[in-house]
Amino acid sequence: GSMSTQCFPKSKQCPCPERECRLNQYDAPGNWIASEQLCLNYSSPEPCPCNLEFERSCNTSWGTQCFPTSQPCPCPERECRVNQYDATGNWTGYEQLCLNFSSPEPCPCDQ
Repeated sequence: GSMSTQCFPKSKQCPCPERECRLNQYDAPGNWIASEQLCLNYSSPEPCPCNLEFERSCNTSWGTQCFPTSQPCPCPERECRVNQYDATGNWTGYEQLCLNFSSPEPCPCDQ
């Protein structure tokens, strides 16, 4: 198809003609500052890039997305959070365990 010209306020960027990505920018301690528009072609096989200093690329059920490096990637199907305890029985956090939707077993408990 042919492209048509549209008018947008000067304060806004023009939309990408095909695929739009947002490249997040952070300050030195890792606080989000802004996102920059990045345009890709539909024919481009690569996913939107992540800011690898502060983000990781994760495959999700919505496609490849960027998540903070402080978090694990979400499970593509079923997520279990297995509680972790220290020697005295105090909760210390959890470990992420990914299961398939077709997996019949329930999420395991910490033994």
